[in-house]
Amino acid sequence: MIGAGRYPRVVAKRPEAGKRVPRAVREREILGVAEREFAEHGFQGASMDAVATAAGISKPLVYSYFGSKEGLYRAIVARAGDNFRTTVADVAAGGAADVRMWRGILAYFDFVERYRWGWTVLYRQYAGGGELAAELDANRAAVTDLLAGLFVEVARERGLPEEMLPEVRVQAHAFEGAAEGLGRRWLQHLDEPKELQALRLMNFAWRGLENLLAGNLWLPPESVS
Repeated sequence: MIGAGRYPRVVAKRPEAGKRVPRAVREREILGVAEREFAEHGFQGASMDAVATAAGISKPLVYSYFGSKEGLYRAIVARAGDNFRTTVADVAAGGAADVRMWRGILAYFDFVERYRWGWTVLYRQYAGGGELAAELDANRAAVTDLLAGLFVEVARERGLPEEMLPEVRVQAHAFEGAAEGLGRRWLQHLDEPKELQALRLMNFAWRGLENLLAGNLWLPPESVS
């Protein structure tokens, strides 16, 4: 369980009697409380009754908006992916290569801080298969593609030959895994500032990429099989 005990359960404020809530507002309210329910309990353990209660509405109304538990989960995952891509893409543009990467990493941890429950759902393991698992994988892949694009952009700017770009993309996948791991750790150590997490990840990623761009590769000694 991530972040358990640190944050009180959010319950949406009930509207005044007879006042109609716009659909877009209602959807945001439901998604806001559902993100935490799915983040803390996973898809199988999440309760639609709990979501309805926290949103201050009836369970049939939740179903009328999202169709099913799977539909609600899809909406959560899609929103988390969209929020992430918007957060990072808006800041990782302009300036020197290392500055762009720093801005992107800092934006990543800003996203973890602002959308911790949606981030957790996006990266939580889903035990099922089928279309739902495929959609989750697609959203994760979109995140990796964004990071890979930033790595490739930096590499091209530094004059790395095109034949080396596939290796840069592989490093981007490794970077994405490191970002996920550090994000999970940070949610257990929120007394530490996000800037410190970003600096740790920046040094981990940039030094490796910088050496690759300079052709400084580590290779095992001949005596090591």
